[in-house]
Amino acid sequence: MSTVFREHRNQQKMKTLVFPDLHEPPQDVLDRIETLIASECADRIVFLGDYFDKFYDTPIDAAEMATWLVKSLTDPRRTHLIGNHDASYLWPVPWLHVGKSERNSRDSWGECKG
Repeated sequence: MSTVFREHRNQQKMKTLVFPDLHEPPQDVLDRIETLIASECADRIVFLGDYFDKFYDTPIDAAEMATWLVKSLTDPRRTHLIGNHDASYLWPVPWLHVGKSERNSRDSWGECKG
């Protein structure tokens, strides 16, 4: 689930914990993330995004993830990147809003649904 990098800065070791795309319901992943962060004592934590997955998240999942994200952003050791699944919430693009049944059809790929 995560990767630990060690780097040298001014002859001091820095420990960086990297979390790839989350894509999991918050109840399945957030407790594990926080436990791992606490146990690793990392100097820096980087999240690669995809906090929200519009095809499978429920409104409760989205609210839980948003609450965690707001709190997580207050930790200066943490860097949060925006993933491709998050981008559609910031920059709406019609073709990103293809429904579940339509997204598996090659005929609908790339078509504007706007």
